[in-house]
Amino acid sequence: MRCRERSEMNRINRMAARKGWSDEKKELFIKTLGTIVDRVSAETFGVTNSFVFACRRDAGIARFKKVKTPKVKKEKKQFLPDALIEKLGTIPDAHLAKEFGVGSTTVTRARSERGIPNNKSGVDLGILNLIRELIKQRGMSDIEIARSFGVSGYIVKRERDRLGLEIFDKSAASKPEILPLLGTMTDADLGRKFGLSRGAISDLRNKKGIPIFCPAGWKRPPLKKSLDKSWVWIKKVK
Repeated sequence: MRCRERSEMNRINRMAARKGWSDEKKELFIKTLGTIVDRVSAETFGVTNSFVFACRRDAGIARFKKVKTPKVKKEKKQFLPDALIEKLGTIPDAHLAKEFGVGSTTVTRARSERGIPNNKSGVDLGILNLIRELIKQRGMSDIEIARSFGVSGYIVKRERDRLGLEIFDKSAASKPEILPLLGTMTDADLGRKFGLSRGAISDLRNKKGIPIFCPAGWKRPPLKKSLDKSWVWIKKVK
């Protein structure tokens, strides 16, 4: 090791004498070994690359390695038209992105930055609001609401669950005021009065064991026959 150091100093002293370096310049050359690229050191002090390499090798100094700083990708904010911003959250991000020819990630980021909830159902937000209002009114079943707007029953059920409401039972059994009137008028008339079908009234009446309504001047059929859906009126009593 000492031999290498002596060899290095001898080499530097010979070069300094040849170039006419001062002691300060010679010390500066030694300090720069391994701290800058050999080529830059050689150009700075007017020597060859091999000379700098040999001096650094004899001193046991590793070559200079430039530390690469990771490049940070700067995301360019894409300009979004006002029409797109107004529709954020009304339809799925992918559909909206396809409609305006932008990336779905761009639409999702713009929606999230504005705090707008995602709409994954594919149904317009205005229609969803109308569906919620009808559910709150408790006057239509899920299937009827779904058919009115041309959507699936699952979407109506999902919105109803979000509102925390039970399914609306539109059967005759859900209306206790119907029970005293069973058999007092025709099933069709009673159904029209409460907005139900004749079949719904007939099923409820049969379950309760109530005979069919018999108009004045007509003979009531036997109970067994009355409970049968295929009953016919018995001819008028003379």
